[in-house]
Parts: sequence; structure tokens; C-alpha cells
Amino acid sequence: MTFLFLTTALAVEVSPTRLEQAISADQPTLGTLEISNPSSRAARVQIQTGPYRYLEPKFRLPSAEDWFQFEPAAFSLAPGASLTVSYTITPAANVRDDAAAEYLAAILVDQLPEEPNVIARSNSDEAISQASPQNVGGQAKVTFVPRFAVPVYLTLPEREKKELELAGLTVRVGESPDLLRFGVALKNTGTVHLRPAGSLVILSEAGTAVESRTLGRSLPILPGATLELPALVPMPGSAGRYRAAVTVQADEALLLQKEIGFEVTPEGAVK
Repeated sequence: MTFLFLTTALAVEVSPTRLEQAISADQPTLGTLEISNPSSRAARVQIQTGPYRYLEPKFRLPSAEDWFQFEPAAFSLAPGASLTVSYTITPAANVRDDAAAEYLAAILVDQLPEEPNVIARSNSDEAISQASPQNVGGQAKVTFVPRFAVPVYLTLPEREKKELELAGLTVRVGESPDLLRFGVALKNTGTVHLRPAGSLVILSEAGTAVESRTLGRSLPILPGATLELPALVPMPGSAGRYRAAVTVQADEALLLQKEIGFEVTPEGAVK
């Protein structure tokens, strides 16, 4: 009989957790990552780049995957130790003549297993990679290796244009009859990604605020992409006419507002 044992390496910590950096098309850009090992065991670490993981497959921006060099790219960390890793970003020669304002990639930080004969295979997300099973004395051993994927957004300031459209605001009864579900559709009409945040307030017909919610900060919206921010709020306590006003801010100079009127019927329907 073969028994399967799963072992997991304790993950190192990486700072920053995402890299959003302005660069020059004509000269290298320098930066650092801080890698720390909070565990009680030594850790072997390897750093490389990979493709950006898109939430919507149809959207693609130019890649910066081949632009990075790390020093050091592989090292060991004692328990409780940390290390500053330097990186150099050298854009490809064609970037000078390109029209794109943003380039994407991922920095992949793997904590390798201690056993040198275990080969780790990882995917491109914040993922766990599985090594090939080893069979020793009828006992199979599989080692899972943590991987941190740091998303990378590199922008050329002279081509940067931040524009956002509040494309729609909808309301309907939520998953339960005591909730309203709002959908705030945002479209990025600029040249770089945005992370807008917002708020929603419900006003009675007399203009009194009866409920308010923050929408939080969205996932990155890439140029040309549309994202809907959902918001669940309690159903107003009485039937009548109401207004919902949403405010979205993506930048200090980029503030959007939109209103929608709706009616709650005595039966609890929304129209």
C-alpha cells in the first residue's frame, strides 16, 4: 500500500505586493523588493518574471516580462532574516516608437523546497505549485511550493491619460427580499489602468439620506475594459420613491457622479 504525505513550505513575505511605477523609455529604471522570512526555518528563494494574469482574456497590453534583472535572483534566508533585492528595468528598444502608455508583467517569487531533487512547477497566479511525487519505501511525498505573483504596471508619464466613464447605474431586488442590489458600471477610456473607489447614498423623495455604503476600491480596470462594482444595501423601510446617488473617484482630478430614481412598491418590488 502506498501512502501519500503532503508537505507545505512556509511562505516568505514580499514587499511591495504590487509594483506600479513610472519609467522612462530611454534609460533604465531602478528599484528594490524586500523579501523576508518570518518562519523558524531557513528558506531558499528564487525570483523571476512571468506574464501578467488577466481577469478578462480579451484584454491585452504590451508585456514587460523580459525587461527585468534581479540582483540577487536566487538566495537563502535564515529564520527571521530579510534581504533587499535590487531590480533594473530596461525597456525594449521599440518602446521609444511605440504608442502604448502602459506595460504589464508579474514578478514571481518562489520559496523552493529544501530537497534539491524536488522540481517545482508553478502557475502565474498567487499560487501553489506542486512538485513531482517521490516514492520512498511505499510512501509517496508531494511538496507544495508557495509562489507570490507581484503584478507589475509600468507607465510612461508622457503618454498617460486618465479617463473614466460612469457607464451605468442599475438597481434591483437583491438575493433576499430585504436587500437592494446596485450595479455601478465603469469604463476606462484612458491609456493606463485605474483603481477607482466610490460611495453610494439612497435619498428619500424629500431628499433625506436613508442609507449609505462605500463601494471600496475596485480591482484594476485596464484601458478599454469595463468593470461593474456591486453594492448591497438594506431595502428602505417603507414603500415610496427614492433616488440613489453614486460618487466615484479614480484620481484627485477625476470625480464622477450619477443618480438613478426608483420606486419601492408596497409588495417589495422595485421599479
